[in-house]
Amino acid sequence: MAATMAAARLVRARHRKSTATLAASPLLFARRMQLPFDASAKALIDAALVGLCEVTLHAATTPDTMYIDAVVMPKASTADLLSRGLLGRLALEPCAIEAFVATPSRLDFDHCAARALFAGVKKKRPLRLWVISPGEPRTAIDAWGLTRRRGWPSGVYLGPIASVVVLSQLSRRRETLLLRLMGSGALLRNAVRDARALPAAAWERPVIDNLLLQMQRDLDRMMRTSTANTEELQMRYAELVKINEAERAKMRAEATAEGRAEGRAEGLRAAINDLCELLAIKITAEQRGAIDRLSAEQLDALRLTLKRERRWPL
Repeated sequence: MAATMAAARLVRARHRKSTATLAASPLLFARRMQLPFDASAKALIDAALVGLCEVTLHAATTPDTMYIDAVVMPKASTADLLSRGLLGRLALEPCAIEAFVATPSRLDFDHCAARALFAGVKKKRPLRLWVISPGEPRTAIDAWGLTRRRGWPSGVYLGPIASVVVLSQLSRRRETLLLRLMGSGALLRNAVRDARALPAAAWERPVIDNLLLQMQRDLDRMMRTSTANTEELQMRYAELVKINEAERAKMRAEATAEGRAEGRAEGLRAAINDLCELLAIKITAEQRGAIDRLSAEQLDALRLTLKRERRWPL
């Protein structure tokens, strides 16, 4: 309890110092406070933990303009949360999650900690801060005394009340997939490839599919309304647009191929019906049902057999 109170005093002191430093530059302060959280990260957190946690997105922490990306209150069992990979492990205890497009500075980290502190006050319980960063925020790690710990994967640095996940340092494993999808560049491309290689019944698939649909719907709007038109943000969203376009092209190609295959199959079914009528071969209801289930290749093989043997195959 004493450690928590001391940490809270440290956060408040750092927040007062950061605010005082920025007071002479109100435009800079406003720009930092208005920096929009990554909508794809928000969607991933919400979709991956739905039903397992109470997730509040863009949670207000004070009556003014202070918001936090997500406040997560676990309500499922430890086993259920751990089944959600590393993201589920972050949610084992009440926490606040802040996702960054660009590697945060120490000042950014201090602001996140202040918002997490206020969010904990509203929830009437302390919240661990998890910062999701594309690169290693070395100044923040050193200032907050964050360290690697046994049992946690590479890329995770922990402290008493605040921790960080460095996306670029995560190993390319299934348990880190949802967090790696919050990255950009090669990290994001590899994560998308890994996502597409998942089994059809994988629990991550609907989460990722919903994310891609949301990105298709929201990316243009986010770029138009963003108040932080930074180079990093533009690169991040450009990368997501590129992936979405590739996904749409792949879906169109698959739909075209499927349509061609189905058209060929329908033509072969008609040819088989005509051939059976010409050869006086009666098609039973069971055989007709089998014909309807055959692929184009199987239908072609059946047509050739009927033509050669002039009877229904045994």
